[in-house]
Parts: sequence; C-alpha cells; structure tokens
Amino acid sequence: MSSLRSIPVIAIVLLVIGLVIGGSGGYFLSNSSFQSKVRGFEDQIEDLSEEISSLSGTITGLEGEKSSLTAQISDYEDQVLEIQGQISALEDEKDNLESYILALEETITDYEELVSSLDGQISLLEDQIALLISDLSLAQQTISAHDEVVAALESEMELLRALVKTYLPDKFTIGLTAADSGSFTRVQAIANISQVEINEYCVAKKIPFTFEFVVYNNWGDPDEAVENTIRFEREGVDLLVGHETSTECSLSLNYVNTHGMVMLSPSARDRSLSIVGDSFYRLCPTDLLQAEVIAEMLSSFGIEAVIVFQRGDDWADGIYEAFETEYEEKGGVIYERVRYKTDAMTYVAYMNSAESVAKNALSEYGEGRVAVLLLSKTEAAKIVDTSAVFPTLYGLRWFGSENISNATSIFKSKASAADHVKVFGPVLALESNAKYESFKEKYYLSTNASPSFYVSAMYDACWLYALTVIDTWTTNTTFVRPALEEITDSYQGASGWCSFNENGDRVKAFYEIWGYALEDDTLITMKYGYYNPGNDQVTWLPSAEIYRPE
Repeated sequence: MSSLRSIPVIAIVLLVIGLVIGGSGGYFLSNSSFQSKVRGFEDQIEDLSEEISSLSGTITGLEGEKSSLTAQISDYEDQVLEIQGQISALEDEKDNLESYILALEETITDYEELVSSLDGQISLLEDQIALLISDLSLAQQTISAHDEVVAALESEMELLRALVKTYLPDKFTIGLTAADSGSFTRVQAIANISQVEINEYCVAKKIPFTFEFVVYNNWGDPDEAVENTIRFEREGVDLLVGHETSTECSLSLNYVNTHGMVMLSPSARDRSLSIVGDSFYRLCPTDLLQAEVIAEMLSSFGIEAVIVFQRGDDWADGIYEAFETEYEEKGGVIYERVRYKTDAMTYVAYMNSAESVAKNALSEYGEGRVAVLLLSKTEAAKIVDTSAVFPTLYGLRWFGSENISNATSIFKSKASAADHVKVFGPVLALESNAKYESFKEKYYLSTNASPSFYVSAMYDACWLYALTVIDTWTTNTTFVRPALEEITDSYQGASGWCSFNENGDRVKAFYEIWGYALEDDTLITMKYGYYNPGNDQVTWLPSAEIYRPE
C-alpha cells in the first residue's frame, strides 16, 4: 500500500523534470509544440489522478477488509485460548482417568489373585466334603452296627433286671450311732425322718428297694462305739453314719478300714483324722478351718496385734499354727504366745507375764488395736475370771475358739467376767435353704427344737448314703466310696454344700460370730456377726459396733 501512495509523487517529479527539460529546450521548440506536450502530460496526470483515486478507494476497501480480518483474528485468538484451556482440562481429566484405570487394573489383578485363591479353597472344601460324605457313610454303618449291639445289651439288661429282682435285697440297712442317751432321741428322730423321705423318693422314682436306718447307743463310752461298729459289720451293715465324737471315730477307724466299711461322721472335727485314702469321711470341717475365720475376725475388727493364750496340747497347737499363717498374711502381728500346761491349777503366773506384754503392746499399737485370743476348753472360765485382777488384760477385747464362744455352761459362774471381755468366736452355722427348711419343720415336730449344723449334717449323711446306694445298687464299699465322693461334690443339703477335700473332710462352712452378754443379770450368748466362706469376709452386726475401735 505504501508503493501506491508514492505514484503521484513520481508523476509530479516526472512532470517537473519534463517542464525543466522543455523549458531549457524552448530555444529550439516552438510554443505550440510545448503546449501540446503540456496537454499530453496533463492528460497523463489526469489519468494517473483517476487511477490514484481508484487505487485510493481500493486501498480504503482493503483497509476495511484488513480491519475486519484483524477483528476476526482477535476473535479467533480468543477462541484458540478457550480451546487451549479446554484441551488443558481434557488433558488433566485424561491423566486422572489414566491413574484411575491403573488403579482399576491393580484392583482387577488383586481380585483375580483372590478368585484364584478361592478356587483353590473351593477345591479343597470339595475334597473335604467328599471325605465327610465318605465318613458319614462309614458312621452310618457304625451306627447300624451299634444299634445291633444296643439291642443285644437291652436284651441282656432285661435279663439282669430279672436277676436283680431275684437277688437284689428288698431293703438296704444303714447304721447310725448316738454318742450317749442325751443324743439318742435326736439321732433317732433324724433316722426316722430320713427313712420316710428316702423311701418315698424310691417309690416316686420306681426304685425297686427300700432303706432302713438303725440307731445304736454308744452310752457315752468310746469303747462302746467300737463295739457297735463291730456289731454293725457282723450284721452286714457296712455304711455307718457316725460317730459323733472324734475319740469314737479314732478308736473305730482301724476296724472300719480293715473290714471294708465306710464311716461318715457329722461332727468329729479332730485334725488327726485327716488322712488321705482311708474310709473315713466327715460333713463337718476340721478344727483348723476356724483358724481362717478367727484371723479374718480379728483383722476385720481392727485388731493389729494379738496376745495368744493357749493350752499346751496338740489341739490348741494345731489351731495356733494355722491361725499364725492366716493372721500374718493379713498383716496382723502375734505379739506374744502364752502356752500354759493343760493340768495347771492356777493361771496367775501366766497372767502376770501377759499383763506386762499387754502394756507394751498397747503403748506400741494404741487403744482398741490389741486383743487376746483364748484357745482353751473348760478352763476358759477360770482364765477369764483370773484376768479380772490384771487391769490391762481385762481391759482388752477377748476372742476365742468355737468350743468356748457359745457355751454358757462353761461361763455360767463367771458371768460378769465373760460379759466384760465378750470372747467373740466363730460357731458353725447354717445358711437357710429349701432343704433345711423342710427338714427343720419335720425335726421340730419330732423334738420341739430347731436342727443345729451337726444335726443337719447327720441328716445329709443319711441322704448321701442313700443316693450313693441308689446310684450303685449296692452297699459294697468298693463301689460306694468313689460314688459317694462324686455325689457329695455336687450335693447341697440341709447343712449347705457338702463337698470333700482330698482328706475326705468338708471343704468350707458358714460361721456365725458369737459372744457373751448379760440380760437381766443372766449370762446369754449373742450373735455379733457372721463369716461368709464364699468371699472370706466377716460382717459385724450393729450389736458389735459399739465394741469395735474407731
């Protein structure tokens, strides 16, 4: 476009040059000739002007087209940018899709591996199913064979039942002994109640025999207990409920062991009778079990140190040794052990020594934290009464063993002293249950008294023998002993759970805490708490709270 604009300038320059040349040649040319040339140039100039005008219009049109094209180019450039943005977004989406596809491919690979593994497991299961089907077929064949054996055994059983009806005794006899005439009425009542109940049970269960319970009196003589043991054995009675005392049982044990008998005592507690593998069992715990209760009793009462005052014999030594272990495990301290002679006539010298010990213990542990543990028998009343002249000992709280903590007959003449020191101690007791309540009602009608722990234990002994004979269909002790141990392990009777330990002794028992008090100037025993063997804890009743240290 710049070359077109330069045409008029060139034309003007040529015109000027022509005029100069023509002017300089005026000397040679005529005026008409010059004019003719001028007109020719003018015509050319006019033509060029027209051409220039035409070109100018064309240029203007082209410039318009250029402007339009420039606008279009700008629009196209915007569209290109927009398309480039879309392309970039699509490329990002493509990258995301490629990543997703890659992840899907990995997942597909994992699933393919899982499917392959499952295929292997399915194949294994199919093999196992085939094996089970084979086993099932074999089992069905075995069952079929067993059915034939069962049919044969049932036939033999019918034959045995016929033989049993012919040779099984119509009546099994179980023996009981009473320690003396004072307990004979009590033991006879237990035997009568047990016999009626057990025979009613046999009728209800269609058991083809009955029981008879026979009671012999030992007349307060341990040697008579041995004679009655021999008498029962010679009469064919090998199951003996008895004897009531440890001495009776100890003297009879050798005969029982050597003549195929079983002796089940409700109340013989001497620890010397704890023998593994013999034919003696008992439904009462040994004397040693009370040591656990005494230790917990002292500890829960707040006693931190104790002075033990005990008779010098095997009975008291055994309780002391067991108590020492239990009490020290609970953090208690045995501050002093005073062991007096069993034939001592006076206890002043022992008390005098213990008085000094008690003063030292009080100064070390403080008021209410020191006590006396008395392991005595009938001499307990004299010991407690003697302590009244020793103010420190007499000012302490006293605890005792089972045999003296609920025996007003021992302390009757020393009522004031017994009330003062209390002599808290464990006494075997009963946890009420349905079986006990039923027995209690029948026993009360017969004796006008409620059954004690030992009475209930004798009643349980009758039932345990009967259940064992019913289970074994014999009184042969070879079969009775293992069956008796098994049945007793799961038996809850009127006296509670009756399970044995390895020595044939009762494992656990419920105790109540008893002591003395005065009521209208009369000495009575009072319940101050109870011991639960399930959690080895003593719970003190409100009657005892006023005596406990704060």
